[in-house]
Amino acid sequence: DGLDRMAGIPSELLVEAHGSFSDAHCIECRARYDVEDIRNLILSEQADIPRCKTCDGLVKPDIVFFGEQLPDRFHELYPRDTREADLVIVAGTSLAVMPVGMLPNLVQRRIPRLLINRERSGSFGQRSNDVLLLGEIEDTVSSLIDVLGWTEE
Repeated sequence: DGLDRMAGIPSELLVEAHGSFSDAHCIECRARYDVEDIRNLILSEQADIPRCKTCDGLVKPDIVFFGEQLPDRFHELYPRDTREADLVIVAGTSLAVMPVGMLPNLVQRRIPRLLINRERSGSFGQRSNDVLLLGEIEDTVSSLIDVLGWTEE
């Protein structure tokens, strides 16, 4: 959804396992495109499928469609991240889709895990340092913002 980038988190600190609408590329030659240009083309009155200016291949947003491989960055970084994180926060997911759904299980046992969700999912609640905040996500996050004193930001 791009909220992380809008919040100012640098892209080098993000692992967008399922991609993002913030970038686009040609599926043939991998040429990069500004996603706003692609969005404008798709939403224009001439609504056309975006084509690469270099090779005429299809241009798509950098999101992972069902059946596509996750980005290399995901596979490169998750072993380190599951060992070295200070805290793991999981929000709004059933953790049913693999391989992302397995990540909370790979986190070292010493690392606290926080689940913000409508209901318990995955293995959350089985470790002594698990914290579950169950309910509507918007309400829970709003309460956290108040408790942490982040209302001015």
